[in-house]
Amino acid sequence: MKKTVIIYGICLAGLAFLLKTIENCFYCLKESGYLIINIANTNKNKWLVSETIKQSKKAGFELKDKLNLILSSVSGKGEKLEPVLIFKKELTKQPQ
Repeated sequence: MKKTVIIYGICLAGLAFLLKTIENCFYCLKESGYLIINIANTNKNKWLVSETIKQSKKAGFELKDKLNLILSSVSGKGEKLEPVLIFKKELTKQPQ
């Protein structure tokens, strides 16, 4: 049986997946390459956006911009915005 460990509201399995994805992007991107990621908080995981920014900076990326993707209305409930984070792999930065 698979157990989910949650510390301070953060699911460790989800965080491990996020970290590995960011590390792989850093490894694969050329110098000065861009990582553009559309990620949004959910009712269950309200930490996704802030943790993505934190871990991307830790990996050696610099946050260059944050845009908002406008999603279509669901059942006439109005617009929903999701952040699109734009990071750049910096020449001088190395993963911590």
